[in-house]
Amino acid sequence: MALTGPNGVGKSTTLRLMAGLLYPLTGKISLEGKDSRCWQAEQRLAIGYLASDLPLYQDLTIKEYLNALAGFRAIPKVDRTRSIEEMITAFDLSSHYHSKLGQLSRGTQQRVALAQVFLHKPKIVILDEPSQGLDTQHKTQWLAWFQQYKLQCASILSSHDRTEIQSIADKVTLLENAKLLPLEYPTDALTNQNSYILWTQAQQGHTDATDSRHCS
Repeated sequence: MALTGPNGVGKSTTLRLMAGLLYPLTGKISLEGKDSRCWQAEQRLAIGYLASDLPLYQDLTIKEYLNALAGFRAIPKVDRTRSIEEMITAFDLSSHYHSKLGQLSRGTQQRVALAQVFLHKPKIVILDEPSQGLDTQHKTQWLAWFQQYKLQCASILSSHDRTEIQSIADKVTLLENAKLLPLEYPTDALTNQNSYILWTQAQQGHTDATDSRHCS
C-alpha cells in the first residue's frame, strides 16, 4: 500500500507508529494481536523499516555497517555473509563495499539504507520515500527488484513519486487532515497467505517507544 499526501500531514509519523518507534497516545497499533507497546524481538524482527532521514553511522564502512546489523537482527553467523552479499548485489554496492558511509553520495547512501531494510528478510516492510536520491538507473533497478520481493511480504510506503506508486502499490491511501482516505487501487493483499496483518487504530498524538506501561 502507498501512503501519499501533502508535506507535513503526518506520513512519516504514521510510518514510525507502524514500525513501533513511536506509540499512539490513544488507540493502538497491533501486529497479529499484540499491541506495539508490548512487541518483543519476534514482532520487531518481522519488520524492515526505512527512515526518510537516513540515520546511518557515518564512520562505518558498508561492510561494517551491514555486519553489525546482521548481528543485531539475529541472522545466524553461517548465513550472514550470504545475506549481506545478496543485498550488495541487489543494490549495486560492491564497488563501495569498503567505503565509509560518510564518504558516499546521497544516492549511494539511500541504496545502503534500502539494503539494511531487507537484510533479515522481513515479512513487513515500511518505507519512507524509498526512491529519494536515487538516479534514474538505480531507481529503475530498485522498482524491478521490489516488484519481486513484495510478493513475499506485506508492504507500506510513503512517496510523492507517481512512477514509484504506480509501479509498486496495489492500493493508494491519502493522508489528509489526520484522516486516511482510500483512493483508486484495489488490493488482494488480505488473501495472500504471506501477508501479515498490521492493524492501526489511532488518533493524533504519540509518545516515544520507551514507554511500556501498557504491557502486563
